Amino acid sequence: MALLKAKFDAVGGLHKQVQGRLEAEKLIINNEMRINKPDKVIIHHSASRISTTVGQISTWHKVAGFFHNKEFNNYVGYHYVILHNGRIVQTKLLKDEGCHCKQKNQNAKSIGICVIGNFEKIYPSSFQISSLMSLIDYLNKSYGKFLPVFSHCDFSATLCPGKNLKGFVKILGDENIMKQIYK
Repeated sequence: MALLKAKFDAVGGLHKQVQGRLEAEKLIINNEMRINKPDKVIIHHSASRISTTVGQISTWHKVAGFFHNKEFNNYVGYHYVILHNGRIVQTKLLKDEGCHCKQKNQNAKSIGICVIGNFEKIYPSSFQISSLMSLIDYLNKSYGKFLPVFSHCDFSATLCPGKNLKGFVKILGDENIMKQIYK
């Protein structure tokens, strides 16, 4: 456990920086909690190059027939996208149903997060891992409960979020481990 915590701390205070950026969204999230109460988070990868942009994902999702998000002027089906440099981009209001996991009606009861990269071939950057941890921690605190974290492949016959991210997602989904990390 100590080794795991040390490894997460090794990315520097990045997750604290990300939490600071996310604090600005707290009022929005609190208002949305009255409208929608997701019971889980589902992690995806873009299965693309690390230079993929939110605009490119929006184009792909538009072609696939996803609906337009007026508030963010895009077609992205995830609630958040984490870029290779760790930047977190909100792409959909949390009160809005996602378009990221239609199996078992998961879109209506989950928050979708996409991490940019093809994690069947490469590993996520330390910035992405730190940002993902911070975002999950922030969502848990904002909703006042532990939101279990799943991989897309837990609901669908897919490799998403890739073998090099899937193990980490399993750690994020273990409430006991996360309590030890954020003690």
